[in-house]
Amino acid sequence: MAAICEDARHPIPRPTEHALIQLDEEQVRTWTRAQKDEWWLRNVFRGDMPQLTVRSGLTGFLLGGVLAATAMYIGAKTGISIGVGLTAVILAFALYRIMDGAGIAKDFTILENNCTQSIATAAGYMIGPMISSSPPTCW
Repeated sequence: MAAICEDARHPIPRPTEHALIQLDEEQVRTWTRAQKDEWWLRNVFRGDMPQLTVRSGLTGFLLGGVLAATAMYIGAKTGISIGVGLTAVILAFALYRIMDGAGIAKDFTILENNCTQSIATAAGYMIGPMISSSPPTCW
């Protein structure tokens, strides 16, 4: 059952167990920007969840360095640039999940993981111009 917004004509969708909540097509077309912003603040925004933290920055920096070195090696050998974004997010998630299980560190929040991926991806893709401007070596 949907709750009613201040304006009784616009029901607010409630989340189901496994679905992402979102506005339906009519709400997107008819709601004002203020109503959409209010809905987003109540249902999506996670202001109390850590995002850019020291550990997410350091993890992104270290993973970015390792992934950049890996991408540079593969690029120098083959001339092919590899993507590092998905690898960064999976490695960061797995690393902190293992450390949480061992009691060493608490698990990453989804927003910390997003920051880590952004930092690592930026560092990992810095080698792209270098790969594209140098011929493959050591065939």
